Amino acid sequence: MAGLMYKGLFKQEETAAMRIGSMFHLILLEADKYVDKYIVSDFEKPKSPQMESFLDEVIKLKINGLSIDSSADKIYELYSLSYKRPISKKDSATNEAYDAIKSNMAYINAKVEALSQKKEIVPEIEHNMVCRMVESVFSNRAAKSLLESRDSKFIEQPLLFKSAQGIQCKAKPDLFIVNEESEEITLVDIKTCKENVLGGFVSEFYKRKYYRQLAFYNEAIKMNGYDSYDIYHKIIVVNKEENIYDSAVYNINAHDIQRGKQEAYDLLTQITYSIINDCWDFPVNYYTGNGAYDMPSKFEKQNYV
Repeated sequence: MAGLMYKGLFKQEETAAMRIGSMFHLILLEADKYVDKYIVSDFEKPKSPQMESFLDEVIKLKINGLSIDSSADKIYELYSLSYKRPISKKDSATNEAYDAIKSNMAYINAKVEALSQKKEIVPEIEHNMVCRMVESVFSNRAAKSLLESRDSKFIEQPLLFKSAQGIQCKAKPDLFIVNEESEEITLVDIKTCKENVLGGFVSEFYKRKYYRQLAFYNEAIKMNGYDSYDIYHKIIVVNKEENIYDSAVYNINAHDIQRGKQEAYDLLTQITYSIINDCWDFPVNYYTGNGAYDMPSKFEKQNYV
């Protein structure tokens, strides 16, 4: 997958969790752009990917000015293709298709309106969710202080820099607060989670290696005009589970950032090897060694009697 991503041949499908995260970041940090990007509507999402695919094709017909009522053959064809199987009983399948259109008309109309305005459609329930998440963040005094600091800077475009290995990199931290007088920067990252923010997120922080991501941001800031500055890291995290929406702010330990820098350096070194030799199918030590891997030991540092 890394090779496909490097060559621009892999695009990750957006999940529902990713969409909620993107919406939350945008409304929290750039509320005006949120309004420009999304249109909120009260509708139920189609119950399956196949149904959504079928309805999206129906929407294209409607946008192109074709009458849905007088396009029975086309509706049948689209219904069959969306479910990727021939439907033997044409009349009953066509009736099913029209029933689906009728029961999802709110979705169809909302999406037609969104497309006509060149916006993305957002279910009202998801919009309300991210609004509650924003309210939770601003009710947290530590988070509110960071977001409302007069020295805070929002990064609109990714920061470009070259790694020690010469790889062109880019990073987009959420927010940083600059104290020119003391030459200090507070780098703020914003996360959403499904776990309890006061317990579960700590294990998620290490499981997902967020410390490595922060270390990467650290290097991007340093190499974009702030090399002499001391950088401190904080994370604002909010729970996105319905009816919870609690939030917290964490100060990140400098040792974790150092660990992240080392891991990022090691990964970039491996990527450099793969780029030079165009070998992406296995870890680097498969190619540089005898093809066997060393089992990491959890007992290596134990003293035995």
